[in-house]
Amino acid sequence: MQNLDVQWLSDEKIEKAAWDFLVKNNAESDLPVDVELMAEELGLDIVPIPNLQRAIEVEGFCTSDFTRIYVDEGVMTSTPVRYRFTLAHELGHFVLHKEIYESIQLTSIDEWKNLQRALDENSYQRVEFQGYIFAGFFLVPEKHLEVQFDKHLPKVNSLVKQAITLGIPRSNYLENAVDSMAGFLGPIFNVSSEVMVRRINRSSLRLTQRIE
Repeated sequence: MQNLDVQWLSDEKIEKAAWDFLVKNNAESDLPVDVELMAEELGLDIVPIPNLQRAIEVEGFCTSDFTRIYVDEGVMTSTPVRYRFTLAHELGHFVLHKEIYESIQLTSIDEWKNLQRALDENSYQRVEFQGYIFAGFFLVPEKHLEVQFDKHLPKVNSLVKQAITLGIPRSNYLENAVDSMAGFLGPIFNVSSEVMVRRINRSSLRLTQRIE
């Protein structure tokens, strides 16, 4: 099995890398982040492939020379939030794993399949997990998240007050409150509610403590 010797990265380091990347590309003020435009400006061709996910069990992958991002055509055309997240995930590999990618041969679907078989599970999972975390920080930057969270907090807390009046414990209503907040914020950042929930829960600002 091939070991890529992927180093452990803290959330703080991944978040900083995502923010620095936004700043470097003059996109730190964009809301939502135009991830497709950024990929194209970096010289990455976005290539839709029919049934890519069925073939290799991922919605997209980047070539090792960082000239192309292959994406599942169905995701690209019918699920914009997943398409955006896929692009952000691959940009995460561009930022975090450039040297690793350049050390392997990855230019086609068949080579991706071979790499999946050759990699040890820990290497693969760590690379993918870091790309996933990067995408969340990239699409939902902390400073914008805090502003929008506080802006919509009164609407969520009005629902919370109803739960409190009914004597429902906070441990029972908090998850629903976060889901409600994600419903408000998801369209603003153009991400799914699932991504937004995880991003809120992962925030270093402990945003859930602001919910009554």
